[in-house]
Amino acid sequence: MGTIAGAVGTIAHYGRVDLLCIDELGYKQLDRRGAEMLFQVLTEREETNSIAIDSNQAFSGWTNTFTDPRLCAAIIDPDSPSPA
Repeated sequence: MGTIAGAVGTIAHYGRVDLLCIDELGYKQLDRRGAEMLFQVLTEREETNSIAIDSNQAFSGWTNTFTDPRLCAAIIDPDSPSPA
């Protein structure tokens, strides 16, 4: 997926499924683009569809997975301000 249209289609696809299961979050570090795409998927689903996330890391370790601490905070707490 190298195009913006491809990214938008992927985000829309994962935004539609009834239950999104994310397993082993934190197994690999996400680059900024990957973290931003995951944030977009999660915000697309906010208050409409269920999300199940499995990780062997405590919330405090999620900043190792997401390279931007503000983005990490926004994913953990959807009521926090969105990253700029």
